[in-house]
Amino acid sequence: MTFDALNDLLISYEQTKIEMLFDFDIYFNELFHSYFNEYDIENIPMYVLGFMEIDNWQGMAQRCGVWQYYESRSYEPKKLEAVINLLENQGEEEFVNVFASGIHDYANSEYEENFNYPVEWLEQSNSIDNWIYENERKIYQLKRKLIISNKDEILKLSE
Repeated sequence: MTFDALNDLLISYEQTKIEMLFDFDIYFNELFHSYFNEYDIENIPMYVLGFMEIDNWQGMAQRCGVWQYYESRSYEPKKLEAVINLLENQGEEEFVNVFASGIHDYANSEYEENFNYPVEWLEQSNSIDNWIYENERKIYQLKRKLIISNKDEILKLSE
């Protein structure tokens, strides 16, 4: 994406009503994925990792249930830790508590063949799905904050 196109995208993103920000998520995810796909997690800027993970978390809740996010990330615990650290650094205590409450040992070999996860985990995930739905506005505000507060760094990713 050219500098001008990316700058226009960032300006539009900043000026768009919260309810319409979902239209922009794909552009930032594609940009970040294309740029940082081969990077080790330790070398991905926190705002990038945070945006992508929070967006994925939110999207999984909307599409198929957030438990699938936690299941897939149980094999990548550093990403979960990074999101918690980012949320703590942003002063987002409620987000930290909700996000952390869904982390369980889905990667345990006990569940490899039958995926018979404890009912409590799935019930907890349903509660998180509901929280995500009820707090969609807060989630978009957080994602926008991550993007806009790092606008200068994002512009450096242009072609």
